[in-house]
Amino acid sequence: MKGIYKAYMQAINTLYSSGEAREESYYPALKDFLESSFEDFISITSQPKKNIAGTPDFLIKDKNQKLIGYIEAKHLEEKDLYGIAETEQLKRYRESLPNLILTNFLEFHLYRDGNLIDTVRLTDAKSLFIEEKMPRSIKNLEAVKLLLEKFISFSIPSITTSKVLAIELAKRTRLLQFVISEELKNGNADLKGFLEAFKDNLMPSLTEDKFSDMYSQTITYGLFSSRMKFNNTLVSPLIKGGKGGFSEQRFSRLTAYQSTPSTIPFLKRLFYFITGPNLPQSIEWIADDIASVLENTDIKAIHKELHTERWIDDPVIHFYETFLSVYNPSEREKLGVYYTPPPVVSFIVKSINKLLKDKFGKVDGLADSSVIILEPASGTMTFPTLAIKLIKSERNIQPLSDDYIKFIRFAQWKIEKTGKGIVGFITNNSYLSGLIHRGMRKRLFSSFDEIYILNLHGSSRTGEKPPDGIVDENVFNIQQGVAIGLFLKI
Repeated sequence: MKGIYKAYMQAINTLYSSGEAREESYYPALKDFLESSFEDFISITSQPKKNIAGTPDFLIKDKNQKLIGYIEAKHLEEKDLYGIAETEQLKRYRESLPNLILTNFLEFHLYRDGNLIDTVRLTDAKSLFIEEKMPRSIKNLEAVKLLLEKFISFSIPSITTSKVLAIELAKRTRLLQFVISEELKNGNADLKGFLEAFKDNLMPSLTEDKFSDMYSQTITYGLFSSRMKFNNTLVSPLIKGGKGGFSEQRFSRLTAYQSTPSTIPFLKRLFYFITGPNLPQSIEWIADDIASVLENTDIKAIHKELHTERWIDDPVIHFYETFLSVYNPSEREKLGVYYTPPPVVSFIVKSINKLLKDKFGKVDGLADSSVIILEPASGTMTFPTLAIKLIKSERNIQPLSDDYIKFIRFAQWKIEKTGKGIVGFITNNSYLSGLIHRGMRKRLFSSFDEIYILNLHGSSRTGEKPPDGIVDENVFNIQQGVAIGLFLKI
């Protein structure tokens, strides 16, 4: 490493002695030094523009593009790195980034989870002019090597609990909020456009600060939602050195976009923005960092924890309480985002359902078309979610979007157009007695002059038995009962 070290010091010396070097002038020397020291192991991205809001100067990844850490550089003549570490910018970095080096190119401070764990000084700026030979001693060289190895060996630990995940996401979302706010102040056209769209369609009084908060949470939670449904899979063969193989598809901003269905247009557009060419670089690196945290999260463990402790199957809704309690506790209290155990919600919902029937004459309870469900402090949406589940399970509701219903409706429409005819179908028999199908039965009775139904039964779900006690078999190898329907318009 001596040759690499000497080349680095000579490059720094040459730049400094010119008297014209800016902070960015030293970036290539540091980049070469790191890449030469850890050849074939790391990938370094440097940020040449100092006007990029809130962006560390160097982003370090391994050769598989997994995040390692960040380096923030200050001018070589900046002597007090301890003081720099207490500035607002560095406090944000230290609070948000778990593996960070602060350097003036001659002195290196390594921070782990915000705490200073190691420092090494090669020499000071004045010594560059005086010393012809390699500054200081080989001992310093070994100390630098050890510090950098500590930095390079870092990897984001696997996250197995919702609390730790909430903490890690909240750290980065706070930084993202600041960066979005700075981008708006700098006149970023795309973000300004999003802000105006929010004001026009949702909140006319929305401020830039409030929008920055909302949008940063949307990006983080959108990525979280996508990760909860993402499966690491083997993707197309890799051909390298004449050898074939497979690689595991890792979660990223791009896979979040690719795996989001078009039926969720808001998330689809959001991920298109954060994977597209117009994404500000300052937002890009934080979004990648958030994706890295999520990629290192044991999703099965999160599902299991929330299901075991909170009796739920969908953690995407209920994790928000945990996240907001770390990210912004006061906002959580203001919005009423508190988790109510499903047994409590179920008791309230079932009681209201019964009272609607007994006291208000609503035969269908919560399913009555005149009943409006309103939850002013919706929080984690537990109440409306369980209300919908109760309505469906209690009445065994069959969605009216089933294909067989569409086929019958189409046939009915064709007969109405021609004025007369016969329709004959064998279909699912749920429309014969289903509560939600009352409107369908009424339309069929009004459209046709005669209707003949042969109910073949055969449902394995209802437990029906024929009068003679034999097994109620289905004419098809399915669980749902079926019926033959003949509809005549004479």
